[in-house]
Amino acid sequence: MYLIPNTHLRDKFDYSYTGLGIYAYENTIEVEDVMENSPAEKAGFQPGDIILSVNNNFSGDIQTYKNIMQVPGAKVQFLILRRGSPHLLVMKVGNILKRK
Repeated sequence: MYLIPNTHLRDKFDYSYTGLGIYAYENTIEVEDVMENSPAEKAGFQPGDIILSVNNNFSGDIQTYKNIMQVPGAKVQFLILRRGSPHLLVMKVGNILKRK
């Protein structure tokens, strides 16, 4: 197989980075993974957190929530449930090209 560069080879791109692994289980969106030193860890996420809303969107639709988290630099507000208590977390979405 040969790959030939096209006109987009040198185009810049942004790719969001949260470090947050979320999964849908029986009408619940749960945090499964939080990468070390990621925007999600800095925001205070923990495995087992239940996401109730993202930016005041209570749809419970995981794809909608993932789409909201795809803008590098955006501040995203989460309402989560942790051990039965609600918590408000704010995460600044990172850029995978500028990770430290």
